[in-house]
Amino acid sequence: NFAVLSGSELDVGTSLIEGGNGTFTLNSNTGIITAHTQGISSSGATGSIQLTGTRTFDTNTDYTYNGSSVQETGNALPAFPGNIRNLTIDNGSGVTLMSSVFLSSTLSLNSGILSLGAQNLGILSGGSITGESATSYVNAGSSGSLGQEVGSSDRLFPVGTLTTYIPAILNNSGATDYYGVRVFTDVLDNGAAGSTIAEIVDCVNATWVVSELTDGGSDLEITLQWNAGDEGGGF
Repeated sequence: NFAVLSGSELDVGTSLIEGGNGTFTLNSNTGIITAHTQGISSSGATGSIQLTGTRTFDTNTDYTYNGSSVQETGNALPAFPGNIRNLTIDNGSGVTLMSSVFLSSTLSLNSGILSLGAQNLGILSGGSITGESATSYVNAGSSGSLGQEVGSSDRLFPVGTLTTYIPAILNNSGATDYYGVRVFTDVLDNGAAGSTIAEIVDCVNATWVVSELTDGGSDLEITLQWNAGDEGGGF
């Protein structure tokens, strides 16, 4: 059996922990670092941990992805209502989130793009995002959203598509609420659905989709950022 004890951090690199039917436990107040392209899986012969016994990944834990090739997170990160503590993306080739996850402390975007796909990434109250840039951000260009609690201070949502960083800043002078933001390249006649509008050449070629957890009570100000390359020829 293999256990990561409280206060410890396990750096697996590209290696494997395998070779038997023992168990694996990532206890609370620990961390794991992986450069494996398949990340960390809760079962099966994929990712850094491949012991055939039960694999347990507690909440209040840290996950770092620092490979040099494109990585997946794997499906071992605790699901809501559980949460992880910190998530660090340090891979210039990019990382893809394979299951929806909430974190309580910090999303560190040190290097590379974190792609959500159909998964949601939530920052719980008191959490934060650091390191965002034009080359290190959250690709929320599909159906998955980046979520954060927004009150009366500016809250940056460092989102974009795979090819362009187009973040949003939210400020809510009403009742504090939890918001999700995603963005896609197009402007459609029904907002988030339908056909491309005829006037697309006169627009910024992007649509930001903002949702709130609790209807009513908000007084939301949204500031959007885009690049010259996102503008139509007639803009």
